[in-house]
Amino acid sequence: MSTDSKNHLQQYQEDNNLRFPQISDRGARVAREFDVDVFDKGAGKEIKFKQAIPSKFLIDKSSIIIWNYIAKTKTERPDIKIIIKEIEKRV
Repeated sequence: MSTDSKNHLQQYQEDNNLRFPQISDRGARVAREFDVDVFDKGAGKEIKFKQAIPSKFLIDKSSIIIWNYIAKTKTERPDIKIIIKEIEKRV
């Protein structure tokens, strides 16, 4: 899930040859449900807005979270290879 636009996520998915869906969460509404939201400045702007703490959740077909990554800072991200490895181990 990301507060990025659907278009940005689609481009990221194509650039990285990802075979799994991503969720665009404009306004960080879903992030709030997972308790990974923050009200802070972002996108190089001085204004504050709701955004997600960088987090990755792998959810199985039964809607159970089977793996997650929650960053300690807004700029921290796991390497895409780590994410793909976790998916391959669990799917």
